[in-house]
Amino acid sequence: EFTLRDGVKWHDGKPLTIEDVKFSFDAIMDPTNKYHTADKKSYFENIKSAEILAPNKIKFVAGKPYFDNFSVVAGGLGVVPMHLYKDPSKEQEKLLNKTLVGTGPYILDSFDRAKNIILKKNSAWWGNSLPEKKGIYNTNTITMRFIKENSVAIPTLEKGDINYLGLCSEDYMKKSNGPKWGKEVIKVKTQ
Repeated sequence: EFTLRDGVKWHDGKPLTIEDVKFSFDAIMDPTNKYHTADKKSYFENIKSAEILAPNKIKFVAGKPYFDNFSVVAGGLGVVPMHLYKDPSKEQEKLLNKTLVGTGPYILDSFDRAKNIILKKNSAWWGNSLPEKKGIYNTNTITMRFIKENSVAIPTLEKGDINYLGLCSEDYMKKSNGPKWGKEVIKVKTQ
């Protein structure tokens, strides 16, 4: 059973509802693949149904026991806004493939293929009022640049023109050395 947090809104301002959650599950399980979600269906093969219990509560019923049933539903169900996806017109359908409507702290501002993605702060995000979220997500914009070549990306990081770069293990070991690394350029090894 899951209970929705009060006051959560989609980026377009409409409230997140329990019907959105049920619709998202039902769309994945749709036998006609009306919503083009067949690639996700196998992950939910052990989940028999989703039942709305209250205006803010839903229960997922497992068809058979499996150790990962909870994680599949809690972490794997991407909830989408039913008001946008249930019965879109052909014109809306084209736009939905290029739109991202979520409930998080940042909203997609622009996407320039092969150049960058720009996110802007969601001033209406439900987490802004929580004391434990104070000081988190306080950047007004985030720009993610696409840099294909590490021969360009690594010097760009070293100059301070970008703030983060994920490196493959070989580049981490061989190319993240020098006087700036570990001092001006933070270097973190992860497993």
